[in-house]
Amino acid sequence: MTISCRDLYWQGGDTYTVVQPFARPRFSRGLRNHRAIFVETEECGTGSGYLYQVSGNIQNGMIHAHKQTKQPETSPTFTGVKELIGTVTSNNYNHIRSVVDGISAPKKQFDGPKKIFPNEPLRRCHEWTDEAIQALKDCGILQRPGSPSTSC
Repeated sequence: MTISCRDLYWQGGDTYTVVQPFARPRFSRGLRNHRAIFVETEECGTGSGYLYQVSGNIQNGMIHAHKQTKQPETSPTFTGVKELIGTVTSNNYNHIRSVVDGISAPKKQFDGPKKIFPNEPLRRCHEWTDEAIQALKDCGILQRPGSPSTSC
C-alpha cells in the first residue's frame, strides 16, 4: 500500500509510526531499490526518526547500519515511496534494535562472478528487511494500527 507523506506523521501519545522507505541505488544498472525500516519518532524535528537497515553488497557482505535520520524524503536517493507497515508503542520501541540485530546481515555471496553458495537464494536488503519486519510482528512489537501490543 502506498500512501502520501502527510498520512505518516506522528500519531501522538505513545505510538510511533513505522514505515518502509524505498531509495534508489547510487548506480542503478538494473539494481533494485534499497529497502529499510524507518520509525518516525520526531526526536530531532518533524518527520525525523530512526532507520534500521543493512548496508553493503553481496560481493563483500553487508553490515547492520542503523542510524538516526531526518525525513526519508530529504534523501537524494529517496524514490518518493513509503509504505506504512504499522506502529510501535514507546514501550516496545526500545526492543526494536535487539530484534533486528538478531537478523544476520546478508553475508558475502560472490567471489568475483562465482556464486559462493549456489544452493542458497541470494539475500540482500530486501530479504533482510522482510525478515526483520516479520520478526518484529512475531514478537508483537510491530502492530497494525489499533492492534494490541506485546513484546518478546
